[in-house]
Amino acid sequence: MCSLNPNVPPTANHSRRSSMMGSFTPEERRKRRFLKAVHHHSVEDALMDDNAVEILLHAVDLECVQVLHELLTVPKFKEHINHSSKSNRFAPEMTPLILASHRNNYELIDILLRSGASLIKFAPLPKHDVNTAHETLNMFRAIASPAYISCTSPQDPIMTALRTAADLMLWSQWEYEFSSEYVALSKRCEEFATVLLNLCYPPELQHILLNGPNSVHMEVIQSAVELGRKVFVASPNFQLVLTPIWYGLSTRLLERWRRLNIAIKWLMLPLLTLICMIQLPFASLSYIFFPWITINNVTIGDIIRIPMVRFINHTASQMTFLVLLILAASSGYRGFNTKNSLTLVPPNTTEYLIVLFIVGLSWNELKQMQNGFNLYFSDLWNRIDIVMIILYWATITLRTTSYIMFYSGS
Repeated sequence: MCSLNPNVPPTANHSRRSSMMGSFTPEERRKRRFLKAVHHHSVEDALMDDNAVEILLHAVDLECVQVLHELLTVPKFKEHINHSSKSNRFAPEMTPLILASHRNNYELIDILLRSGASLIKFAPLPKHDVNTAHETLNMFRAIASPAYISCTSPQDPIMTALRTAADLMLWSQWEYEFSSEYVALSKRCEEFATVLLNLCYPPELQHILLNGPNSVHMEVIQSAVELGRKVFVASPNFQLVLTPIWYGLSTRLLERWRRLNIAIKWLMLPLLTLICMIQLPFASLSYIFFPWITINNVTIGDIIRIPMVRFINHTASQMTFLVLLILAASSGYRGFNTKNSLTLVPPNTTEYLIVLFIVGLSWNELKQMQNGFNLYFSDLWNRIDIVMIILYWATITLRTTSYIMFYSGS
């Protein structure tokens, strides 16, 4: 490298230039790098350049916020704000907004959005080439940017981040060649939502954020669970908000239960299960016919609707149903008795109780379908439950038909 002054060593010139660059502000240093990249001596020269898209991309690439703001005041540059690159310096699908989102620069994204820039979300394509796959991936890298989510969803960035994370997980199944990249972007969005929740202080603000103003709808909580965002749901602040909602009035009992020895818990578990199974019919009848009865200023309906109580009752119901099925199976086949004559043995009490349980299970599945058929059938366990209930009803129909045909003489 030759020095500017032949009488001064090159190292001295280099240190002098370094000291001069150190006297500039970060924005001035970025502006100098921008002018060097576009081969112009001033921003005014760049404004006269015909290659508007490349100028904008260089300004975004070097994160020159002030320069980008000045460029977008010119109509010529504003018209090319959604155009993509045509040079080898940037990817063919790269627009200023995509590049700013890749840089995760909030100021650049805000300036571009205010100037009319936008992103186009792709629909899943059954067959496409490599270029389209890279174009889609770059687009979703921009959409998954925390800065872009914050700019485009200032009212509810947490829900936007969670929905974007769920969409990216679906795309990881469609774009299996880039599955790991989409999964990484999904985790990035979910971690961003978790960080936003952790930044909310005091805890009452977290409660309002997750529950809604009236603490009833729990839109964010339900959406996070339905979207399968396990990292967000498992975060400490989310669990602190969820615990009093889940246990309701029994939070104090929970604290006592946690202090018990593990051996005592295992000894008490069968007894508690038996108590729950015994109280289930009485609790169900009280909830149906007398929900207004008050116990310690709390109605029976409110107690039964506590999520933990509902879970315990549901578990007790399933355990009781399994016991009835075991009793019915252990009694043997109660169809035709052929010892003396062809007679049909009527159903016993256990089988009648099983029919009542099947009616209740069917009603429960119909209630779940009210939230939407697509949401219901998206869960594998719901599909298994439907198949199981159909088989139960098929068995009941065949048994009933055989009784009708037998006693009618057919």
